[in-house]
Amino acid sequence: MLRITTALLLLSPAIASAQCLTAEALEDGITVEYGSGSTSYIQRTDYGTIIDAYYDVADYEYYGQVVLFETIDGVFEARRDTHSKDSWESNDDIGMDYNFEVETARPYAAGTDGNGVLTLLDSRFGPNDVSFGWSAYESEPLVVGECSYEAVRVFTTEFNLKRGEIYTREIKYLPELGFGIQTGNSYYSLPVNNSEIIGLSAS
Repeated sequence: MLRITTALLLLSPAIASAQCLTAEALEDGITVEYGSGSTSYIQRTDYGTIIDAYYDVADYEYYGQVVLFETIDGVFEARRDTHSKDSWESNDDIGMDYNFEVETARPYAAGTDGNGVLTLLDSRFGPNDVSFGWSAYESEPLVVGECSYEAVRVFTTEFNLKRGEIYTREIKYLPELGFGIQTGNSYYSLPVNNSEIIGLSAS
C-alpha cells in the first residue's frame, strides 16, 4: 500500500545520505529534491503505474501545493490531482485516456516519437479531446553526488488549437531505474531550476 501521506510529512530539503539507486528502490519509494526547493516522493503502485507526490513550493495561488501525478513509467500521465498543502480536498482532478497504447513507446529510445489523441477527463468540465505528441532525445547522464544514471530527455505535448492551449512536460527518463522524473511542466508553470535535480535517494 502506498505511504504517500506519511511520505509527504517527511518531505523536506534534508534528504537522506546519498546512495546510488537500483530499480528495486521504486518499490519502497524514491525521494527527489529539485533546485527549485520542491520535492517529490515517487513510488510504484501495486498495479504497475507510478505515483509522484510532488510538493510545489513555488505555487502562489495556494501558497504551496501538492500535485499527485499518476503515470506510466513517469512519462505518460494517467491522472493528475492538486491539493493545497494543508488539505486533501481536490482542486484539479483530471484523468487521461489515450487513443493508442502508450506502452508501445517503450523503451523511450532517443530519436523516437509518436502522436495521437488524448481525452482529458476533467472532474469540473467533463471530457475534452486534445492532440498529443511525444518525442525522445539524447541526454547527458543524470549525475547526483557520486552517482551517475543513464538518461533520455522525453517531451510530451498536449495542444488544443481551438482554445489556443499548448502544454509541454519534460521528463528525464532513467532506463536503468525504469522511470522518469518530471523536470518541466508548463501546465503548472514549474520554474526553470526545477530541471536541476540535487537529491535522489531511497525513501
